[in-house]
Amino acid sequence: MDRKLWIQNLVIAPLRVLFLTALGLGLGMGAYWLAAHLRTSPALAVRRIEAQGLQRASLRDLLQLAGLREGMNVFSIDVNRAGRLMEEHPWVLRAQVRRVVPDRIMVDIEEHQPAAMLSLGALYLMDGGGRIFKRLQPGENFDLPVVTGVDREAYGKQLEQVQRRVREALSLAGQIESTSCLEGRRVSEVHLDELMGPSLVLDPGAVRVRMGSKGAVARLPLLCRVFDEMKQRKLAVRTIMLDLASRPTWATVVPEVRGVDVGVEL
Repeated sequence: MDRKLWIQNLVIAPLRVLFLTALGLGLGMGAYWLAAHLRTSPALAVRRIEAQGLQRASLRDLLQLAGLREGMNVFSIDVNRAGRLMEEHPWVLRAQVRRVVPDRIMVDIEEHQPAAMLSLGALYLMDGGGRIFKRLQPGENFDLPVVTGVDREAYGKQLEQVQRRVREALSLAGQIESTSCLEGRRVSEVHLDELMGPSLVLDPGAVRVRMGSKGAVARLPLLCRVFDEMKQRKLAVRTIMLDLASRPTWATVVPEVRGVDVGVEL
């Protein structure tokens, strides 16, 4: 038994180590050869590149950004890097690039959804979260409210605070447009004032409405009452002031007729 154990330790164990080492090297070389083959094989050349979710961005521009083209080997493409490069396009919020072996690349795109235009010297498109994603270019037309009253320096230094105020103002604008008694009224401008609160310009008629710094949503029934009252009096409205803190159920109305102010109470 001792002699057999001695032979096993001296001869068989080293042979086992050599065998496993050779096997590992063989597998490693095989894997390396297979990977190299997959990245160079003409049978795995990309023949189709398809995209989903595109509305405003073009597939041609995205492929140019990512450096993708038909004929490339499907396994030679770094799909994560390609997605990140596509997200540099101003309209692209998220991009995912996928391989579909043997010869296809799929691109899944989620685009920004514009909610308003922000005036900062030039006009910029922004989403519902108050995030700028694109400067408006000549010839581009969007039927969106314009947000004014934001200082460029403040947007850079107090970004989260400004974005919160924008979100609140856009939410208010959406509730106004969806209020049944204000049917047909569209918000064309949202003006932000840190002290006085938001004011809105409503079309038709370019009526400016000062909503006040707090409790603006609660004043919507009063706004409806104002328009009903002015319609009954056959007066065109220029300005509606709902921001009187001492009398939250009272509105001061400035009609188009000069020298006439009207008070309306809910």
